[in-house]
Amino acid sequence: MKTNLLFTLITIFSLPLLKADLIVGLLNDFEDGTQQNWTPPKNNTTNTAGGPTGSTRFLSISPAPRISAFTAAFAGTISSDVNNISVDMMRPSGEGVLEIRMALTGQTNSDRWTSTVANTVVDDGVWRNYVFSILESDLTRVLGTDTYSNLTSNLSRFLFRFDSGTPDSQGENGTGTLGIDNVTVNAVAVPEPSHYALIFALVIAVKLAIRKSSK
Repeated sequence: MKTNLLFTLITIFSLPLLKADLIVGLLNDFEDGTQQNWTPPKNNTTNTAGGPTGSTRFLSISPAPRISAFTAAFAGTISSDVNNISVDMMRPSGEGVLEIRMALTGQTNSDRWTSTVANTVVDDGVWRNYVFSILESDLTRVLGTDTYSNLTSNLSRFLFRFDSGTPDSQGENGTGTLGIDNVTVNAVAVPEPSHYALIFALVIAVKLAIRKSSK
């Protein structure tokens, strides 16, 4: 009996940790008072009171020595309808402007992609929403040789980090803190019916103008 129980426990703990695929929807709002798996080895994240309008808690990232934080809870396959990841960010007044990029790590830590163009977070204490495209055309491979297709099938983690100038594989050291909240995965934007009607009207107008000019 004891032998069977020991074997069962060994089998359970030998299994890989289950992680969720990256799909459309809200990932983290930190309202439960925890770090919600944004707990890097440097332990430089803190659940803090405050946040943008409608929030009571947010995640504060401190330098260790880089201003960077990642989550490995959402990994695996990136859903084909995912277009971007949006996040509310805030840099306290007087701490200096930050250029923040999103980075994605493939099946091994030696394959990394990052935002080609950084989002600039102004140091004025104001919360703003920033969008980071996950499309291949908006990313730069900064480490490894693996393809983007393999990345979307074998995502191991994604992160936000201070990385100014030309994108690189490491990010850079910084001072002060960065607040993040409402990390959300968004789908490809689909035009509303009214937009289709406008496009149709424009096409008709162009056709009529061509007919008139040809008479």
